Parts: sequence; C-alpha cells; structure tokens
Amino acid sequence: MVSALVSIAIVLTPQPATGTPINPGWAWALTGCQVLGMWIAGRGQPIGWLVGAAVQPAWITYAVVSDQWGFTPGCIISAVIQTGNYFKTSKPRDDHPVLPGWT
Repeated sequence: MVSALVSIAIVLTPQPATGTPINPGWAWALTGCQVLGMWIAGRGQPIGWLVGAAVQPAWITYAVVSDQWGFTPGCIISAVIQTGNYFKTSKPRDDHPVLPGWT
C-alpha cells in the first residue's frame, strides 16, 4: 500500500525546472528506503527484506517516469530475491542465533 502511494506521488510530482523528467529527490528517498531495508535485514530482522521488496514498485515507477527502463529488470529480480529471503529467514530455526536485543 505504501509503495503504491509513493508511486502515485512520483507520478504526480511536478517536473523540475532543470529539464530533467523527474525530481532527483526521489532517487535519494528510494535509495534511503532500500538502505534502511538492508540495515534492518542485516540486524537479523526478516522484515527488512520486505521493506526492500516493497520499494521495488516505486523504483519501477521512477524508471518509467524518468525513461530509465534499464532499472526495471533489476527491480523485478531484486523484489523476487528479497521476498524469497524474507520467507527463508522468517522461519524459526534452531541453528539460527538470535541477536541480542532483537528477540
């Protein structure tokens, strides 16, 4: 749901006066969300993988609006891998240590 709202916001954001097709701030915001997801996953929390996967539709929207279609295959592959990692890491395992403070 959040990704859909962000995608709509990307489309509705006025084009900057610089002649670029999209506000460059979106790339920074989407990168920040992607890094946040990796940081959370790296702390041992499977939900971080879903954060990263949830950003991919917004990245695809960014790619379409900015006419950078080359982003699209990578976004699709990233979403599949991150979703798979979520399901792999969210299953309880006896041999998987729990990080202190992240029970």
